[in-house]
Amino acid sequence: MIGTTNLKSMTSLLSILILALFAGVNVNAYTHTPCNRFTRPQFQHPNCFVPPLSPTLLLTSASFLYAHDAATGYISCNSISPGEISSSYSKNQVGGVGEQLNHGVRAFDLRMHLLRNGSMVFHHGVISIPVGLETVVEEVLAWCELHPTELVLLLHSDLTYQNGTGTDLYTEEGYGNVGTNAMAEVYNRLGVPYHHCRDVYGITVGDAMEMAVLP
Repeated sequence: MIGTTNLKSMTSLLSILILALFAGVNVNAYTHTPCNRFTRPQFQHPNCFVPPLSPTLLLTSASFLYAHDAATGYISCNSISPGEISSSYSKNQVGGVGEQLNHGVRAFDLRMHLLRNGSMVFHHGVISIPVGLETVVEEVLAWCELHPTELVLLLHSDLTYQNGTGTDLYTEEGYGNVGTNAMAEVYNRLGVPYHHCRDVYGITVGDAMEMAVLP
């Protein structure tokens, strides 16, 4: 498992990187099920087949099934956000990260929000998602223990902060490394290796797998 923000194809989208790595020895091929008229167009190969990743392939050249705003899978469809905007309109995914992993996702777009109490939760724009980073990482860890040959990437971006007046302040400026340090604490506590985006350019899938091996 890798938590990060800047793989080559995502540079324009991502701004802050933590690379948390979970993996075994290799990345196996698999056939996604169900494979039907709804899921088949999402795959490059016939019959929803995903080929194995070559360990010599650059990580920045590797293709992963990627979940945009993955934490929105935790949004309840009948919830209402501040300003009476329905959270349903911000929901891009169905189910938590464990369910998304079961459907073939191996890279997750996770957008973090640092609360005044130091807790890390998620957001999609102005919609706050009250699920902790630790909960999500533990869910991924549990899945990886059952699938030790898979490489999972957690990509963190769009870090926002809560100001001291009780009003959410959505900005990435003026807070130094407070947010990234809070994320690092979570990963350290759970024994998951993490890396900045600058550390992954030039490494291969095989390198990433070695970096991602869990204790």
